[in-house]
Amino acid sequence: MNNTFANDIKKGLTAKNKYIPDRDYYDDKGSVYFQKLMHNPDYYVYNSELEVFKSYKNDFINLFGKSNDEFNLIEFGAGDGIKTEILINELISNRINFKYLPIDFSKKYINDMEISFKKKFPSLKIKGINTDYFDALEQISNENTKNVILFIGSSFGGLTDIEADVFLSKLSSKMKKNDVLFIGFDLKKSPAILYKAYHNTCFDWCYYLLSRINNELDGNLDLSQFEYYTNYNPENGKFKWYFLSKIEQNAYIKSLDLNIHFYKYEPIYIGQSKKFSEDEIIKLSKKYNFKTINNFTDKKQYFIDSVWIK
Repeated sequence: MNNTFANDIKKGLTAKNKYIPDRDYYDDKGSVYFQKLMHNPDYYVYNSELEVFKSYKNDFINLFGKSNDEFNLIEFGAGDGIKTEILINELISNRINFKYLPIDFSKKYINDMEISFKKKFPSLKIKGINTDYFDALEQISNENTKNVILFIGSSFGGLTDIEADVFLSKLSSKMKKNDVLFIGFDLKKSPAILYKAYHNTCFDWCYYLLSRINNELDGNLDLSQFEYYTNYNPENGKFKWYFLSKIEQNAYIKSLDLNIHFYKYEPIYIGQSKKFSEDEIIKLSKKYNFKTINNFTDKKQYFIDSVWIK
């Protein structure tokens, strides 16, 4: 039994407002679902950022790859590494001195990436780390080595306001002067585009999250009695998703010896993706003692990769 997942479910489903932390999507099988989602043509986020990487790869090198001194290229939530591969290829082609340190919650992702990148880039210095982001930073802390931290995709938008504040505060405190943060933000856009990207495309992935409770914790949730619901609030830029209990019902999770009661149409909050304006991004960087060097966006202006320096 996965103790982290078990604790999350016990805490989340007994809370006054039921929830499941979105980190529980990312076990090995859930990560495969996410890979499929990323390549769905309706899920614009992936292709928009991929366009940014292809269009501005040389500009990225000029921002943090000029010095002959070795730096750590640290990636939070490395995923399948396709966008990062573009950057790494450019760094190696320009004979930039760096070490690549991908960090991910999925051990499978890390192992697959190490094998793949070593084949593609025999000269690459790479060390995958399967742990929490900040635990990893403690492991690789070195006062004499510059860090360039990648947190790409729309992962930051998945954090609640409190989580985002903790994340940036903690990250800022652990970064040295002149360290660089390369961070992705999904921009505000038409709700119709968002609904198309997040509703039907995420359906299977989200239901997999519920099925984990039955499969791993010996639960008896009737998945057919939960409705997948999404909602966008243009005032705060948050696109959220939930499960709604279609009926008043009880469920039992044997591994936790836990009885759960659901009222009719009671929600279980299962995640969000916050959308930003460019002004909000610049204000965020200042708030946490960073300076925005540049913002890179795709042609449709759907997505921004923002480069901050400490």
